Amino acid sequence: MEEEHAGIYWHKEAEAEFYDLPEESQHRLADFMEGVRANLENAGGGNKENLAAIWDRDAGMVVSWDIQLKPQHRGGPQSDLPSLSTPLGCYYRIEVLKIWKLPR
Repeated sequence: MEEEHAGIYWHKEAEAEFYDLPEESQHRLADFMEGVRANLENAGGGNKENLAAIWDRDAGMVVSWDIQLKPQHRGGPQSDLPSLSTPLGCYYRIEVLKIWKLPR
């Protein structure tokens, strides 16, 4: 059985904004979001909304996201039951909402 990890889901608008960035910035933002994902797994999850952080201080770039349970774990008869050996944070996903530049 494959080990479960917290996911990163890019809303369409955020995905388009991501691909509009220069390649170097895409790598920096992807690395930043991987760090957020790792922190989520270690912290144990929990639904959170309207989170944001500056991911490139020099350019003044900001990203916003929510944290929600993955759809397959949101309940109902088809919901997957959590494994006792998997950290709770792995059942959540980061939903990236928007990327923007701060005004100077």
